[in-house]
Amino acid sequence: MAPMDSRASRRRGRRALLLATVVVVGGCALLGYALRSPEDVHRGTVSYFAPTQDASSDPEVVKKIAAHKAVAWAGWGFDAAHHRQNPQAQQRPPFTQVWGAGLDSLAEFPPVVDANGVFIETAKGGVVALNPRTGKRRWTRQIAPPLATSPALDEKRLYVSSLGGVVVAMRRSNGKRVWRYRVGARTESSPLLVDGTLYFGAEDGTLTALDARTGHRRWRVRVGGAIKGSPAYSGGLLVVGSYDGHVYGYTARSGTRRWRTSGLGRYGGLRQGHFYSTPTIAYGRVYIGSTDGRVYSLVAATGKIAWTSQTGGYVYAGPAVVHQLVLIGSYDHKFYAFNARTGAKRWSFDAKARISGSATVVNDIVYFSTFGNGTFGLAVGNGRQIWRRYEGRYSPVVATRDAFYFIGYSTLRRLRPRTHPAGLFLRPDGTVIARGGHAVPRRR
Repeated sequence: MAPMDSRASRRRGRRALLLATVVVVGGCALLGYALRSPEDVHRGTVSYFAPTQDASSDPEVVKKIAAHKAVAWAGWGFDAAHHRQNPQAQQRPPFTQVWGAGLDSLAEFPPVVDANGVFIETAKGGVVALNPRTGKRRWTRQIAPPLATSPALDEKRLYVSSLGGVVVAMRRSNGKRVWRYRVGARTESSPLLVDGTLYFGAEDGTLTALDARTGHRRWRVRVGGAIKGSPAYSGGLLVVGSYDGHVYGYTARSGTRRWRTSGLGRYGGLRQGHFYSTPTIAYGRVYIGSTDGRVYSLVAATGKIAWTSQTGGYVYAGPAVVHQLVLIGSYDHKFYAFNARTGAKRWSFDAKARISGSATVVNDIVYFSTFGNGTFGLAVGNGRQIWRRYEGRYSPVVATRDAFYFIGYSTLRRLRPRTHPAGLFLRPDGTVIARGGHAVPRRR
């Protein structure tokens, strides 16, 4: 009987080995599937409102243009929807410097500006007001440091949020404090001012609405993770991303949640991505980047994912949206243009350095900075390099109709298009342009 028992034992051993092999191979296959590079998601039938002209035809932007001769860049992202384009700004390189103003430390976020003032924050807690014509300092005030936001600006006040855990309203004329709101947590969410209400997020996961006149709280809600980016607003909808891997849509007036959408995550969904990026609302969609390496397009009314497009690295930047293109940089060193309707890649540009900050579009040139390789200006239509400057690190440019501002690491510069001695403008290709926009024939 012993030989038979031995053979049976060997058979059981072989079956066990076979089963173990199947389990291991199957597990490796599942792991390989989970760790694969996620495919892009495209749902072309999902709602999309093609504009008659452009993202800047948004009624709020048109209203602002009609109300001001020289439209202010009064908040992070230009308008409440964060299109990152001032339609009245028409400057083009090459540039020459009008003035430069040194700051006491890093200015991670760009200034807010209008015809009467330039206001910028520094990492050491300084809020600095400059004369837009001369660059001379008018006043400086210290807020609980560090500061890592752009302020919001209206005709009389400046609103500042701080990693020191406070939000402050200041008189723009002299920097004196009007009110102070204690958040209870760090905030690097640039405040958004809409119709007398100030909105901002915080690292404790709260989204807050304050009365801009008094600083009294109107409502506060909590999400599942830190809020780093600024909220975006359009048509009564307030949208914000969170470090819990979700994007949230709220009714701006009441704080009532309309929808919550989960990101797709990394490694087949095994690891959730974070939404640091500030969203942009355009064409009935929400556009936002994630640390899962994707750029997302969501239907603004429902939060449903319309498409995602994969990059090769974290996407911290907020997108600029213009001419039905989504323009955004990634940690994979590349800057991308995606079709706003479908997510198809129109072009990409290798900047050979990580891109963290958000871009700005001025007269069909998109400007963005890199970590260590300076700042680029590319043609929106095809990604061709038009301009380069070997400084800048985050979000480099804001512009009004009459002024173009460039932010280096700790220096703010006002630039203007270089002109011919006779007062004629020069295009980058050397063509001389008269003030009316007509090319001047070259002498032979």
